[in-house]
Amino acid sequence: MNLEDTIPWDDLLKEKAELSFESVPFDHPLWILYSSGTTGMPKPIVQGHGGIVLEHFKSTRIHQGMTSEDTVFWFTTTGWMMWNLLMGGLLNEGTIVLYDGSPSFPNMDVLWELAEDTGMTFFGTSAPFLTNSMKLGNKPLGKYDLSKLKALFPLELHCLATVINGCMKMSKRISGSVHPVAEPMYVPGL
Repeated sequence: MNLEDTIPWDDLLKEKAELSFESVPFDHPLWILYSSGTTGMPKPIVQGHGGIVLEHFKSTRIHQGMTSEDTVFWFTTTGWMMWNLLMGGLLNEGTIVLYDGSPSFPNMDVLWELAEDTGMTFFGTSAPFLTNSMKLGNKPLGKYDLSKLKALFPLELHCLATVINGCMKMSKRISGSVHPVAEPMYVPGL
């Protein structure tokens, strides 16, 4: 590996530069988002500055009720579209929480500890994390102070009925209401 042209992080932070902005057209490309590939090869989707910024503001402010007082987290990577939505929390002047690591190391409590330590108000995660937490018998509401948490967002709508039911019950106990990213599908017997 050739690292001749790299700049160490500490050296990069020493460089000072003036923050500048450039006006671009409403539909100027902001990023390329790739579909999941569940129906074939992943497909690139070019999202423009104006449209996706308005969509994220609508989703975070109107649908989810985020404000400058909120601390928002989504367990994600930069390669998943939820990273882009997490950045939408900044549109409301809220604080976003980034986590780099495994949600199960050193144990399955690490994200719940993060929620308590940061005063998280919105917690987004995946069905597998919640499923594994439930299988291990984790009871985060009794173990951590999650009183600031307004909403727990499980994303996958195809997750097991018990996970959906468990998430919704937990969200109701946290804030008295449920704020899923989307309505869960109907599951007979739920």
